[in-house]
This record gives sequence, structure tokens and C-alpha cells, in this order.
Amino acid sequence: MRIKVSIIVGVVFGLWSNAFAQIDTTTRYSESVIVIAGFDPVISDAFKISDRPVLRDTTVATPRFTYDVVPLKVPIQFQPLDISPARVTGEPLTKLYRNLIKAGFGNYTTPYLDVHLMNTRSSKFALGANYRHLSSSGKIKEYAYAGYSDNDATLFGKYLFNKFTMDAGFDYKRKAVHFYGFKPEENPEYSYTKNDIKHVLNYYGASAVLTSNNVSPKAWQHRYGLKYHYFNDNYRHREIMGGFDGNVAKNMKLFKFSNNDKLNIDFSADYLNNKMDTLALLDNSLIKISPSLTTKFKEYQLSLGFKSVVRNQTGSTSDFLFFPTIDARIILVPRIISVFAGLDGDVNRYSFYELADINPFMNPFVNLTYEVEKMKIYGGLQSNFSKQLGMRIEINTSQVEGMLFFLNDTSNLLMNHFNTVEDDLSKVNVNADISFVSSEKLSFNFRTSYFQYSNKNELNPWHMPSMVHSLTSFYNMQDKIIIRVDGLITMGRLARIKDIEGNMLNKSLKTSVDFNLGVEYRYTKLLSAFLNINNISANRNYYFYQYPSQRINFIVGISYSFGGDLSTFKRK
Repeated sequence: MRIKVSIIVGVVFGLWSNAFAQIDTTTRYSESVIVIAGFDPVISDAFKISDRPVLRDTTVATPRFTYDVVPLKVPIQFQPLDISPARVTGEPLTKLYRNLIKAGFGNYTTPYLDVHLMNTRSSKFALGANYRHLSSSGKIKEYAYAGYSDNDATLFGKYLFNKFTMDAGFDYKRKAVHFYGFKPEENPEYSYTKNDIKHVLNYYGASAVLTSNNVSPKAWQHRYGLKYHYFNDNYRHREIMGGFDGNVAKNMKLFKFSNNDKLNIDFSADYLNNKMDTLALLDNSLIKISPSLTTKFKEYQLSLGFKSVVRNQTGSTSDFLFFPTIDARIILVPRIISVFAGLDGDVNRYSFYELADINPFMNPFVNLTYEVEKMKIYGGLQSNFSKQLGMRIEINTSQVEGMLFFLNDTSNLLMNHFNTVEDDLSKVNVNADISFVSSEKLSFNFRTSYFQYSNKNELNPWHMPSMVHSLTSFYNMQDKIIIRVDGLITMGRLARIKDIEGNMLNKSLKTSVDFNLGVEYRYTKLLSAFLNINNISANRNYYFYQYPSQRINFIVGISYSFGGDLSTFKRK
């Protein structure tokens, strides 16, 4: 206790002495302190500073954050409003007329008549008839009487059953021509009348076709047909033909990689009997079965099959022929460009009527045989540049046995009849086709074909052209004026003739140019007038040696429609 008091007294004394020591010596004075109470010296509490030294790092760390999006399904309910079905009333039916008559007359004493009779709209059947007559008694300068007459009559009908549709028709055709291919002034020793050089051909035909109506992709498609014709002429040539043909097809799924597969089976059987004068010369039959399978995968299409043919002819044994068939197609640009290639073969036999329809100046006693196309290889390109413009190019080569050619009958002094001669050959054919169609107002089609033959026995492909160009066009000017232009140019035909000394010579036929113009003026929807001008260039065209065509000729006439009716059709 004494130590504490001593320390306190010492501190107080020191402070007091220091206070006096700081008094300015120039101002000396005295001060008295009076203590009135006991002194209690106290030292306040001392607090220790607790801050610790910290080492600060100058490197700044970028914080990393991880976000997790938790999906939350929000239930939404939508109730669409009821939409009433649209009412489609359809386009109004235009009035159709059951009957049409066209009649006209032209130079070369050429009457013309065309009659069409038919029922109007019906959901069950169609029935109609057609008759056409065109004849001429005009003369061709320097040549014998060249009159001709064509008469065609047809009765046709269609009936729709629940599962099938039946088509049937009956035809009668009468063609009369004259063997005018000689010059009377150069053959004064030959005396003749019109009937002596007249050739009349009569054709009677009937056909019936039954087609299934089921268009379901999974259903079998069927088509069956019957055909028959009887033909005769004024040289007592008679021909009978009967035949049956059909088709069965079905879409199916056979391969996993394919988009669509189709099985197709074609079959036919024909019987043909020819009798010339009182001699039965030919009696033959031809049976064909052609199955094929087509598959499509994206832009690729492939068809594989074969043709099996059995043929039989009087005086020879039956034989069997087999032809593989391949057709491959690739779409390079969808709906624009595609290419194709394939292999094919076939057997055909022309009837006398078919040959006479091509060349009515044939000798009634001609050679008829089978034409066998042993192997045909083809390829080409097809393009649709737009909805209106299209093009197709094809090249093919084939080996043919028994192809028929027309030769002037050199055993006849006048050489105005034709015989047929057959030959084996190889053939190359190139076709190019360009078409343009603009709605119902304008259409245009141009086709050019090139042919090259390498005959085995004959020197040339007699009367066959090396090049053919054809044109067809149509223009409708506001449903008031209709203009049609068509043309045909053929070149490269050769004929075999015999000169005065009896030597056989090759005769080149001139290039034939035949352009035709047709103009129709519709005075009303029912009545119109027309003008047809044929062979505008007025050339003498020779399609067969010694048979020139008429020069420019025309027909002017009128057409009339009648028998309109709307009440017989009920829309379903």
C-alpha cells in the first residue's frame, strides 16, 4: 500500500512540477491549491487491440456459377371450336350436245361427211355411233384414174357395273382404190376400165373389254379383252382373225428397301387364217405370256421380266421363243429430268388387212410371215422443263428377222402392183420429240426420226424412209377461231425398178413435203364453218413408186351440233 501511495505522490508531484516549468519566466506569479477531500487515484481499464496481421493476395479469382434448369410441365388444355364442313357445289355443268354433223365439198370432186351420235352425261352407260365418208373422183395428170373412197362406220358402248366396266364396239370399213400407178399414153397396148383396176377392201370387226373398277392399291387389277375381224376383197381374198388378251397386276411390298413393288402379267392368244382365191394358204396361231416385276426405291426404278412366245404356222412345227426384258430408270432432277435404258424383244405377225391398210396397192397374193425382233437395246432421256414444255430423246438398236418390205411387181408390165419381200437385218432408230401444251388454247408437237438399216440379203430397205419429220399444232383464238397446222416430211426412200432393157435399178424417190392447214370459224356454239387445205406446197409426193399424190386440194364446209340435254345426268 505504501508503494502505491508513493508512486501516486510521485506522479502527481511530477505533473505539478512540469506545469510550473512551462510557465513563462517573464510572468512569474504564485498559485495556491486547497485540498478539501481525500485523493483517490484510479487507473482506468486498459483494452488490448485484438487485430491480427493479414496477408492480402492480389490475385483476383473469377467465380464460377453452375445453373440447372429444372423442366416444369405446365398442363394446358385446348378445346378447338367446332368447324362446319365446307359445302362444295361443284362447277356448273355445261350443256352437251348429243349429235354433230360435218359436211363439206372440195376440188378433185371430193365430198366429205362426218356424223357423230351419242348420249349425253350418264353415270351408268355411254352409247354412240360414228360414220365418216371421204371420196374423190378427181384425176392426176398423165396417170390412170385415181379415184378413191373411204367409208368408216362404228358403233360403240360402255356400261359401268359395280365391280367392272365393259367396253364393246363394232366396226365396218370399206376402202376402194384404183391401181393408177401407170401412164396410159406410155402403154397404149393396155386397155382397161375403172373396174379392171379397182381394189375394194371390206373389214368387219368386233371387240369387247372388261376392266375392274377396284382402284385400291392392295387390290388385283384385271383387264380382259376379246377381238375378232373378218376381211375380204374383190380378188376373193378372205381373212379371219380371233384373239384374246388380258392383263393382271397388283401393287405389293416385297422388299424392305423399296418404296413400291408391282407385279404385272400380260398374256394374249391370236389365231389367223388366210384364204386366197380358193386355196387355203395360211393358218397360224401366236401365244404370248409376259410377266414382269417393277420395284421403286427413291429415284430409282427397275423392271425385270421375260416374254415367252409360242408360234405355229401351217406347214411348219411349233417353236418356242424366249426374250428377257429389262427396264431401268433414274430420276436425275425430280419432276424434270430422267434417263432410261433397257432390253426387249418380241414376235409379231401382220395380217393382210394391216398391210393393205398401209399399202392398198398390194398384189392380193403376197407373202405373210412372222417378224421377230430378237434383241432390242434402247436408252434415252425424258425431260419436263415446265408444266407446258416436254422433251423425249430415244435411241435403239435391234436385230430383226423376217421384216417385210414393199417391192414393185416387176413381173407385171405396168409394175403398178406391189409384192412383199422379207429380209433379216439390224436396225438403228433415233427419235426426238418436243411438245408444248398451254391449257386448251395452244398446243405444239414436233417429232423427228432417223432410221438406218443393214440388210442381210436385200440391197436396200425398199420404200422405207431414212428420216421422217412431223408437226402438229393447235391454236384456239377466244373460242371463236380454231387454227390447226400439221405437216409431214419424209426422205430417203428407195424403190427397185426394171428399165426397158430388163435391168434392175435402184430408184430414189423425191423428198415428200406435205403441210396442211385447217381453219374453223365458230359462228355460234352450235354452228361453225371450216376450211381444210391439204398439201399447201402443191408437191407431187411419192410414198410408193409410180403413185403420186394429188397436188393442193381443199374442202370447205359447215358443222352443226344439236340434241343438247342436261336432265339425264344425276351427280352423285
